[in-house]
Amino acid sequence: MLPTAPNLATLPDRTQAASPAFYWWNEYTAAHRKAPPLPVPHPQDPSRPDLSLPVTPFSSPEVEPHEGGGGYRTQILRPARDCLMRRRVGTAQSPKLHPAPFCTLCRRALTSALA
Repeated sequence: MLPTAPNLATLPDRTQAASPAFYWWNEYTAAHRKAPPLPVPHPQDPSRPDLSLPVTPFSSPEVEPHEGGGGYRTQILRPARDCLMRRRVGTAQSPKLHPAPFCTLCRRALTSALA
């Protein structure tokens, strides 16, 4: 089953990210298709949420799968370590206090929806 958001992908097995059947395969650059990145695993014990964010917000132009997305800690991927869609309003990581760009997939989905 696929998530309903373009910035989330399911991944029961981490090695599936290196397969053309992977949900974001078409989003990979030619270089990534030759050597697909494996998802960055959840950085802690999966029973604890990953609230870590980069000190300086940034967005890579490439899809870099990270485990933990959509409120799930495992088996759901997000396409970047940081994204405006990952920030929570009213917390220390608020986008108002620490502006962050959209990741590649969120930016593409918003551009497409507004076009």
